[in-house]
Amino acid sequence: MTLSVADISKIRPFKEINFNLIYSITVIEYIPFYLLNKTFKNIYSLLNKNGIFYLTFPHGKSIVNLIKNPGYTRYPVSYLSKKLKNVGFIIESSGLILDDDSSKIGPGSYILARKIL
Repeated sequence: MTLSVADISKIRPFKEINFNLIYSITVIEYIPFYLLNKTFKNIYSLLNKNGIFYLTFPHGKSIVNLIKNPGYTRYPVSYLSKKLKNVGFIIESSGLILDDDSSKIGPGSYILARKIL
């Protein structure tokens, strides 16, 4: 199955099932800002109460990542955190991910959010 970016904001593959954990590894930067709210609402609806949404994405100030991938949006942690809170998530943790290869690929960021209702 091939999905477009617009499909990600509304996909509901399992109509009767909700999840305890949903994670997104370097996907959110390909979703345009105007679809973020819909996407986060959909993810929120897919989670059980106290479910966790974990996402990683390139750091908003990573020049290296922008040069390598000009087709994505560099979201700051603060912007995505605000969008997640507006949908109903609480932010458990967020920050910068560094690894041994960070000088080659640039740093990443993460957010750990929880559905409380």
